[in-house]
Amino acid sequence: MAEQNEIQGVQHEGILEKGYGLIPQLLTRDKSLSIEAKAIYAYLAAFAGTTQKAFPGVKLICDELNISENRYLKHRKQLLDRGYIEIKRKRLENGFSKNIYSLKQSIPVHLQNVGIGNVGIGNVGIGNEGTKSNIFKSNISKSNSIQKQQLQKEDRSSLSSQIFKFYENEFGPLSPYISEEIDYMIKESNEELVLEALKISVLANKRTIKYAAAIVRNWNNENIKTVSDLKANENKKGRERNESNSASYEPTKKYDDGVNF
Repeated sequence: MAEQNEIQGVQHEGILEKGYGLIPQLLTRDKSLSIEAKAIYAYLAAFAGTTQKAFPGVKLICDELNISENRYLKHRKQLLDRGYIEIKRKRLENGFSKNIYSLKQSIPVHLQNVGIGNVGIGNVGIGNEGTKSNIFKSNISKSNSIQKQQLQKEDRSSLSSQIFKFYENEFGPLSPYISEEIDYMIKESNEELVLEALKISVLANKRTIKYAAAIVRNWNNENIKTVSDLKANENKKGRERNESNSASYEPTKKYDDGVNF
């Protein structure tokens, strides 16, 4: 332990003696990550130290972070999707296996919050007008793309705010648990369908987040991805019901004596 905790002749004592790790600033400033995801990374980093690999089990992590396994897996997925960590399964001699968490030293460029201003044009030769023109056009294209993504993000944020406001108006106060559930529903489906599920819950007088979540899960199972898919599915079921009712209908028999049975 002493050798592991020595850096350039410095012996760590106290809390650092039990292990330590580094957390990249890029991760701490990444607004797409939840506070739970950042806490999970910090926990893994504390195990990894200078090796950039950690081996704690899921049960131990959940126990020491005081979270459920479902909650842990949900927020760990953010780290995997963003490329901050990588998980590999290692088979042990006793037949069991364990997770090996690798803390990545680099993540895909398109996932980094890098401004276009970091792209320098001054390195291009003055005589190479064609190259300068291409870079200028490329920067305009990138700028337009980023503006479009920003507008889409603002639209999604606006709709998400509408969902939370609708819940408060129709269901009741928002708790951290409810907010988490709504966020999870949005990630599993999308904002439009989540809002639609909440509206259906109100109409059915089932004002609980569990009821709305069950609706969203059923739609996922039926491969309903948009409100248009939902309407098409409802129209299809309506036609099937009408056809079934028509097939089961039998006209009243009339007998010669004029009595109907």
